[in-house]
Parts: sequence; structure tokens; C-alpha cells
Amino acid sequence: GDGIAADSLTGLGAVDVTGATTIKAAAISGSGTQRYRSTVVLGVDGANRTKTLTGTTVTFDDTVNATTKGSEALVVTGDGVFNNTVGVFTELGAVSVSGTSTFNASAIDVRTDNTGGGTGNQTYSGAVTLNDNLSLLATGAGTIALNGGGSSGTNKNLTISAPTAVNLGDGIAADSLTGLGAVDVT
Repeated sequence: GDGIAADSLTGLGAVDVTGATTIKAAAISGSGTQRYRSTVVLGVDGANRTKTLTGTTVTFDDTVNATTKGSEALVVTGDGVFNNTVGVFTELGAVSVSGTSTFNASAIDVRTDNTGGGTGNQTYSGAVTLNDNLSLLATGAGTIALNGGGSSGTNKNLTISAPTAVNLGDGIAADSLTGLGAVDVT
């Protein structure tokens, strides 16, 4: 989308994008998987700064960054798979995943910030799986919530830093964090 007026892509099946991608559309939704094989930048589109990607599983093979620090937010409705860093070059305004979240090798860092008008929040509603050491960082303001618990089969380390709050589990159903190496929360 161009970020102007109604530019969402809806009713799709599977989405598979091979080249570098700038997402200005407010939403990309379908009944199948979504896979972004190269870098993703969440584009500037005026008032709507939240990009909602809906699919059974949304996979990012490369980096994901905002255009403006702390402005554009990523919402994944479904499961999220991250194979590289998020917000390291330009922090996102927020990140939210409604299903499970898998952080594979090289997905070692997720950063959000509230400088550009975002909340700085990171919310992982389903179970989180660490296949590499992971740092979750919110700066300026922001709450980091791992509501569905999580695990690491190989004792990977988890570092969480959030100026507003850190929530580990939501007290509903399975929300334990198991199999982790070191856990550092500040």
C-alpha cells in the first residue's frame, strides 16, 4: 500500500515476498501463512502507524525496522516466527503477537521505543520459544509482557529491560517459563 486512504490487502491466501519490503498498508490479512524473506521496513503513512499482519503464521527471515524511531508498530495476528532482529536499526513503536512467538538463531534482539508516539510496549500473548539468546528492550516507556509463558530447549538466556513494567505470565492457563538459561530482568 501507499499509506493513503484504504490500502489494506485482505482476503488473501498465502503471502510470500522475496525482495526487500516496505509495508505502508494498515493491514495485510489472509487465511494462510505470510513469509517475508528479506528486510522489512514499516513505512510512514500518516495517522495509521500500526501495521497488522494476519495469517496462520507470519515469518520474518530478515530484519524488521520502523521508518521513524518509536513510531510504526507491528501487530501479528497469528503465530510469529522471527529469524533476525527487530527494531535494532530503527526501534518500533510497539510489537504484539497474538499467537506463539518463535525466536530462531540470529533473532537475538527486539527493540521498541516511545519517542515517535508509540507506546514502546511488547506483548507476546502465546508461548515464546527461544532458539537463541534473546534480549527484549523497551526504551523511553513501555511494558514487556510474556503472557503465554515460554521455553528454551537448550538453556538460552533471556534479557528483558522495560522502563514501565515487565509481566511474566498472565495467570491464565499455561504461562510458565521453562528450560531457560540465565534470566535478567531490569
